[in-house]
Amino acid sequence: MDRWARSTLVRAGLLATLACHGSHDTANSPSDRNVDNAMSTAFEWYPSLTGPTNLPMKALQGAFTLRDGKKIGLPTEATVDQGWGEPGDTELREPQFKGVPVRVDVLWFSYAEDAFYRASLALPDAVIEPLLAGEYAVPTPAGTAKYDGIVVGLAPEGIMSVWVTGPGQRRRVAQGTGSRESADWKTYHPDMAISREQHISNELSRRLGADALAALRRAPVTGAFWRDAGISRTLQPVITGATTVEQVTWRFADGETEQLLGKAAMAPEARPRSVPTGASVTFSLAGGIRYRAEVSLNAPTMLALAQKLAGDRTDAPLVVSVDVSGAPGRITASARSRETLVPLQGVRFEIEQR
Repeated sequence: MDRWARSTLVRAGLLATLACHGSHDTANSPSDRNVDNAMSTAFEWYPSLTGPTNLPMKALQGAFTLRDGKKIGLPTEATVDQGWGEPGDTELREPQFKGVPVRVDVLWFSYAEDAFYRASLALPDAVIEPLLAGEYAVPTPAGTAKYDGIVVGLAPEGIMSVWVTGPGQRRRVAQGTGSRESADWKTYHPDMAISREQHISNELSRRLGADALAALRRAPVTGAFWRDAGISRTLQPVITGATTVEQVTWRFADGETEQLLGKAAMAPEARPRSVPTGASVTFSLAGGIRYRAEVSLNAPTMLALAQKLAGDRTDAPLVVSVDVSGAPGRITASARSRETLVPLQGVRFEIEQR
């Protein structure tokens, strides 16, 4: 059963339960109020794991610690490399409604580095709880959606990130760095008939294409990109040159995605963000012609440019603009600080008329 089906059934069951409580004369008794208070701090969310593309990571142990000290396990034994921030397979973890996590602990193996890492990361429950409790606008008949997942990302050199996710939205809430672990290989692979080296080679060959495998062998693996991507600056991503922007989903180097509708889609508020690496945008030009464009920005270039424009000042405001006025033949982009405007090179896009 998929997540939406589970969600529908659980909500229907909850409504039925509340209706039964309401039919009793004791609906406002202290015991009922205690149930209501408990439910107000428990939310329907699912844990999952993620890893960078072409850098497979295997979780061996992992769990969230909730406010009340209870544990919610992560889907260990999963090998992930689907893309930084992209939720992996979720597992139905009881209870259906869970408290707010305050810490996550993971032991994992990085195939590309042939290394074990262990990280323990405190989570900002004061940030997570309002996200899980709230709703946001989505372009569906329902009109709104809820955050329903918490994703843990495992990266080289022990870097770990955590996002709260929902349809069209992924908000990073924490990032930290663990330490290399001298774990015993046979403890986690007791029945393996081949050597550690052969298993690693087999796994990398199976998961990576020939080009990605060759690139991996040419250069050492470091955590520099994910460390730099985790720097949040006061940044405003904007769409210019359109008569109207119906919706835009921005993608960011730290794995965040942000879907915006209506007026907010053209110029959202400036807030701490990593640099954008692309956008999916639906817009209209003069004459009412509608387009949908997929725009890609080079992530390492964007990170270097942010450092050049703002240096180490994370509060220095930056604006990244994608100009669609030349569509369908041309889409451009630029980045600017208060003092400097820099046109971006190598902007790639695909566009179709709607």
